[in-house]
Amino acid sequence: MILRNRGKIVFTVPAYQIKPDKYVLAPFIDNIGKIGYSIVSLADKKLFAGSTRITERSTIIYSRPDQIVAREIIVFEKR
Repeated sequence: MILRNRGKIVFTVPAYQIKPDKYVLAPFIDNIGKIGYSIVSLADKKLFAGSTRITERSTIIYSRPDQIVAREIIVFEKR
């Protein structure tokens, strides 16, 4: 066992900006439950400020102004 139950992993993946405030997110992240993980909601956390956005799956997009490839910050928890 590498990660204990309820253990957390922070992961980043590219998020491609196609319009202001519109990003294409990595689709394979939606299948993470199949391997025993769940996404921890970051929507209610006041951890980030500035150029961050909350996604529809409650992860965070971080980017700088005029950046095309942003970062999606995801926290996974092992079930």
